[in-house]
Amino acid sequence: MRNLLLILFAVSAGATSYRNVFLPQEGPICSDPRYRCQDEDATCCQTPQGDYGCCPMKNAVCCEDKIHCCPHGTTCDVEEGTCNHASGHRLPLQKKKASQKHDVKLEVECADKKSKCPSGTTCCLMSMGGYGCCPLPKAVCCEDRMHCCPDGTRCDSSGQRCIQDETNHVTPWFTKFPSTPIRRKPGIKFSKDLIEDSSETISDEQEDDAVICGMVRCPSGSTCCATRGLFGQKTFSCCPLAHGTCCHGYCCPAGYWCSAGKTCEKRALTKAELEF
Repeated sequence: MRNLLLILFAVSAGATSYRNVFLPQEGPICSDPRYRCQDEDATCCQTPQGDYGCCPMKNAVCCEDKIHCCPHGTTCDVEEGTCNHASGHRLPLQKKKASQKHDVKLEVECADKKSKCPSGTTCCLMSMGGYGCCPLPKAVCCEDRMHCCPDGTRCDSSGQRCIQDETNHVTPWFTKFPSTPIRRKPGIKFSKDLIEDSSETISDEQEDDAVICGMVRCPSGSTCCATRGLFGQKTFSCCPLAHGTCCHGYCCPAGYWCSAGKTCEKRALTKAELEF
């Protein structure tokens, strides 16, 4: 039986350290590797929110409404609410279950221990102080503290370029982007499922909107988290956050990683995210 592992390690590399958190799961990995299904026979299907849910069938057909799915070999008829087979046989549409979201991170911590950069980048000092991120791994930081060059080249400030001396190959130099301040906040406790938390009968509307999470039902807007108990058994819990990040015994808001001491650490923003 595989255990759910939380492995946190730091490796020093000059002025930069790398931290990696792995939270492996069972079941198929979706096209977005942050999402994975808990059932080995499930199929990943995109949801209206842009993340992924899990159809409880192998090789299922994901319907265009991004809410339902059908068995392999059938077609979706969303208007009629059926899955249609060529033989004329019809089955009811299936509703997707929540996927499990876990983040795998490899971030670059800058030498000041106060800022960091996303995976595949390099921390470089900025002209105004502090650190920025060069969009290259193991990059050469240029003396102007604004630009950088690929590993194995040198900065040529006169021509605003990077030169590889052995081959005389020349490329334009790269501009750094702002680093992300390292910020942590307390993790969020798992909430009770609808049945445990309700003293009254659950309405049909609550049941329809509930997030199916193993043997429990989480309130609408929750995230289903699958973890391992003390004896290795799989348990299911409700994170009271939409698109939350599932951690071992707690959860974090979207955009945060699981961190030591049951805390959440804001992930490093990419250049594209900063420009959006």
